[in-house]
Order: sequence, then structure tokens, then C-alpha cells
Amino acid sequence: MESPQGKKFLRILQNSLSPFENFVAKLDIDEPLNLVDNRQYIIKQLIDLLNFENPAKIIPIAGDTGQGKTYICWEIKKNLQIHGSPIFFQVPANSKLFYYDLYTKIIEEIGAEKLRDITTKISNRWGASEIKYGLFRTTNSEKVISRAKLTTRYKWSKYPKELEDCIRAIIIHAMDPEASHLAERWLLGEIMDSDELFFLGIENNLSAKVVAEELLKLIADYLDDGIYLIYDDLDKNWVNFSHIQDIDDDWANSLEEDSPDVSSSSTDISFFEQLVQVLNELNKVKIVFTMDYSSKDEILSHFPESIADFISPIIPLNNFSSRDTKQYYKEALKLYLKKNQMDYDLKNPLFPLNEIILKGVFRKIHGNPRLVIREFQQIFDEIIFDGVSISELEAKYSLY
Repeated sequence: MESPQGKKFLRILQNSLSPFENFVAKLDIDEPLNLVDNRQYIIKQLIDLLNFENPAKIIPIAGDTGQGKTYICWEIKKNLQIHGSPIFFQVPANSKLFYYDLYTKIIEEIGAEKLRDITTKISNRWGASEIKYGLFRTTNSEKVISRAKLTTRYKWSKYPKELEDCIRAIIIHAMDPEASHLAERWLLGEIMDSDELFFLGIENNLSAKVVAEELLKLIADYLDDGIYLIYDDLDKNWVNFSHIQDIDDDWANSLEEDSPDVSSSSTDISFFEQLVQVLNELNKVKIVFTMDYSSKDEILSHFPESIADFISPIIPLNNFSSRDTKQYYKEALKLYLKKNQMDYDLKNPLFPLNEIILKGVFRKIHGNPRLVIREFQQIFDEIIFDGVSISELEAKYSLY
């Protein structure tokens, strides 16, 4: 590293993280690198499954530890070619929170402005557009609520009180200028006190049993694009799902022991059956989840046999090839140099390493992406802190 560029590069390395220090994705931390060829092919498969009409509603992805399952989740989330809203989900700790968590995450994704468009469209369907005064329609919202209660959905509902709360909130949000803001807070999932609920004429908070489920059914048909629920490491997380875990006292009073028995139809079924119930009730939803390859048979066995045709073949994650390993190294190096305002050396694109070392890394690690990253980290630490020369690294990695 006697060249001016080599000396500058070494100085930067000594005073900052290495090019491979932050490249292990987590659900709250993206890995900001371009896809290697192997992963581009996988993303193409996922785009086809998500964008186009096909029977597959459940898309399992399987890979061993360190093969990049979370990284693939981020690539789904970021991909602009996917026509819909990919949303990260955690398995809720309690079955009572399943639909509340699902609804609030979807609403957070689509935003308050889109929510108003949806409530306006639904209210118009119930007759709110017949008389208009300025920005808001007729203030006779009770008349529109009465019309909504004549619909088949309401007449056949198992939970008419909870459904009426949803109907009332939607119509007030769309029609009533004085209470619209309060109704929007309710629709966004805020927990409201008894005075606020009384002002709206609503009995339950959105967190109460069944309410979020009923509301999600009402708005789902008005979502323009698909909703893609992404569960990372489902095999490790679904076991946290419980029907008996206590809920904090801040939740709605309908969850208290003396509340009426209006349990969601999903209360006594498994997490996997709840996922299937969501797919049956919401046409625009698809589910993507990752799991360890060793867990695939167990996880898939939890889904009812009746929906086997709706589960796509497992998309396997493979280790990097020698070419992928080299491509990954180059992409990480380019990003690092760009961040540190250094030019990428087109004549020596692997600088400070070389082909011999990269091929040795691949042979040693056998292409596991996480272990490849760690090996590159170790190499750069040896260069920076131990003064190991490139010739010494060549000798070391030529042995593999």
C-alpha cells in the first residue's frame, strides 16, 4: 500500500469502521448494498408471485443461518417494481392483539390522507354523496349510518355493536366537520377516553375485541394495491404467540374480565389459522415469511391442508458462489469509498485485496454470506491493526 491512494485508504480505515462492519441486516437495520446475481434471481421470483394474479397467497422463503433471510425481506420492502405495500410484522405476543396490530400497521403504511379517501368512498356507497355542502357532505350522518345498517354485511354480522362502531367512525370521519378529527384518531388506533368515545357515539376503542377485525374487512376492498405481510424468522417467533398472556390495563375496557363475550372468531385458533383467516377475508393480502430450512416441514405442517394450493413452492436461499462473493466485496468497497470521498480504482477494482485472497475466502467459507462478511472484517482488521501484508494474506488463503 505504498501508493498515495493506498496510504490514504489505510488512514481512513484506521479512523473509521471497515467496509464490512455494518452489513448484517436486521428488521430495523437495512443492508445498503446492491443485489448479487444469485439474489437478483430470487427477487425476480418474488416480484412475479406478488405482482401477478396467481393462486399463491403464502410465499415461504427458507435458508440456513447467515444466508440472508432478513436481507431478502428488506429487498422486498425496498423494491419499486412490487405493486403494493410490503409491511414488516412481528408475531404478536397475544392473540387479542392480532387484528389490532395488523390494522394499525396497514393504516400506518397507507397514511391518513389515503384513509380519508377510503372513508369518503365507503360513506358515498352508503349514500353520503347525495347531498353536499362544501367540503363535507350532509351533516345528517345518522341517516347515512341508518342506511349502512340496512346492508347485508350488517344484518348478518355476528358482532353488530362492534361493526356499528366502525360504521359510525367511518361516516363521521367523512362527513362531520366538528368530529372528523376525533374520528380520525379513533381510526388510526389511538386509545380514547370515555368522554371522547361518548362524543363520537362509539362504545368501544379500536383495541377492543373484534373491532379492528371488523374495520379491516370494511376498508380492505378499497385499498388500491396489495398488502404484503412479511414475517421474518417465523419459525423462531411464532412460538411467542399466546392466547392467555395478560394485556396491559391501558387497553380497552372490553378486555376486562367483566366485559361481554364478544371474542374474535380468531381467539381460540392458532396463529397459522389466523393467517389463513386473514387471507380468506382480505383478497388483496399475501403473506411472505422466512424460516430456517431445517424448520420447513414443521412450519408448513401448521397450515391447514385445505389451503395447500395457496402455498407457493419454497424459495430456497443458497450460499454465494465464487462470483457472488467477489461481486459482494466489490459492491461493499464501492460504497465505502464513495462514503469517504475516494475514487474507485477501475484498474485495480479489488484493491486492497486480490483474486487469490477472494477465492481463498470463498473456499474457506463455502459461500455462507454472513461468514463471508465476517471473514472480510477479520482480513481488514489484520491489515489495519496487525500490519499483515497482502503477500502474507495471499500465502494464508492460498492454502484453502
